[in-house]
Amino acid sequence: MLKIFRGICHAVRALHNHKLPSVYKTEYANGNAPPNGHIINNDIRSQVAPTQPQAEEDIVPFAHRDIKPGQSFDIILCSNILLSDDMQTPVLMDFGSLVRARIKVGNRSNALMQQEIAAEKSTISYRAPELFDVKTNIDLDEKVDIWSLGCTLYAMAYGKSPFENSINEQGGSIALAVLNNQFKFPNTKDDIYSQDFRNLINFLLAVDPKDRPNIHQVIERVDLLIEQLSGNNGTNI
Repeated sequence: MLKIFRGICHAVRALHNHKLPSVYKTEYANGNAPPNGHIINNDIRSQVAPTQPQAEEDIVPFAHRDIKPGQSFDIILCSNILLSDDMQTPVLMDFGSLVRARIKVGNRSNALMQQEIAAEKSTISYRAPELFDVKTNIDLDEKVDIWSLGCTLYAMAYGKSPFENSINEQGGSIALAVLNNQFKFPNTKDDIYSQDFRNLINFLLAVDPKDRPNIHQVIERVDLLIEQLSGNNGTNI
């Protein structure tokens, strides 16, 4: 499971470290995503390939903003994540929510617009807290996807989003749960996963995006846990 999750992280890294071809740099400098198909085709080819260091000014981060498993999670088939023919390599799908990741929110009108976009495009139980109540004079960035990865890993292990139990008819309680980071792991005696695994999820689910890791730090942490598991013959994840 962790190896598949690592593959998902590699796909996200391709988005967060996308090198926009020079022909698009001026045309899409206003924050719009390239036409459907361009970035998707380029990134699918490189989703799980190692990313070479790039000059920071050449990197144009994109955020998926709707990374999630299916309503009834299945390790073989997820809502926005499919497995390739080898049944080991995940492919990130459904780019309808894709945006330029780094967005300056300068006034209340901008903030409300970003909230509306998130409400329409980002599944509530996998949506980052900063998208529920967008503040003014802030920068939104690609760390919204890190939160979604934390929710996705929890769902891969336990079958649902950590905040799914908080849903009511209006959806208000889940927003409050997310903003206050109110979720629980199963009782330790009933949990087949280790404390290190739970710590990884907590690492991803930092409410303040400044405290949240970037995708490189996530992959490094996942690699370390996989290495530890290999030494334990894969027992007690």
